[in-house]
Amino acid sequence: MDYYQEITIIPSEEVPISFLLSKIYMQLHLAFVEHKDSHEKIPYGLSFPEYGTAGLGRKIRVFA
Repeated sequence: MDYYQEITIIPSEEVPISFLLSKIYMQLHLAFVEHKDSHEKIPYGLSFPEYGTAGLGRKIRVFA
């Protein structure tokens, strides 16, 4: 994987980060499934660079 795009979730008083993270993850998953290759493989990956004891963090990295 040669490239990545980092998504940072900006905190809000009205909407918790965990809710936004869940919605973004769901949309990414749906988009990835639509792009399977002829061998049923998905050429994308995700990482959570701020993952730790407090949870997944506020950032998602999408690799391609």
